[in-house]
Amino acid sequence: MPGKRPKHDYPNDFCPVANVTLPETDSAFIVVPNAFTPNGDGLNDSWRPVFNNLGSLEMKVIDAAGNILFASDQLNESWEPVNDAPTGIIRYMAWVKATSTAGNVMEQCNYIYVYYCLAQNAPVDINTLLFADQVEPSQPQIYLPTQEKLDFCK
Repeated sequence: MPGKRPKHDYPNDFCPVANVTLPETDSAFIVVPNAFTPNGDGLNDSWRPVFNNLGSLEMKVIDAAGNILFASDQLNESWEPVNDAPTGIIRYMAWVKATSTAGNVMEQCNYIYVYYCLAQNAPVDINTLLFADQVEPSQPQIYLPTQEKLDFCK
């Protein structure tokens, strides 16, 4: 139907390809965090991949209705959502395509979670969340404990 947006039951309908990783011989790395907290505390306030030795990067953030909320081809740009719902947790889909300086390409789709606050009985396993502050660029395969504090909703 003209003018009607398709509903995306992502990741399967949205992701154009299966996830593709960079070869181990490539000196580049990219880590795509799956959580952030735009609460103004200066820690994990926006979302973007953590990387080294990339030549190009394309990113999109899509909501459940298929609307593209953020798109960029700038290496150092990040996304902070408009705070329409300042409480709770909101899930989006992120698509990232990167080319290393050696010319290798990686592509992946992930859910990303925006945490404004946690419901008192939220079944959240902190071990499944990856915040940008957990990535050590000199050892990207080792994740550090996050310094993020997830507050309960009032």
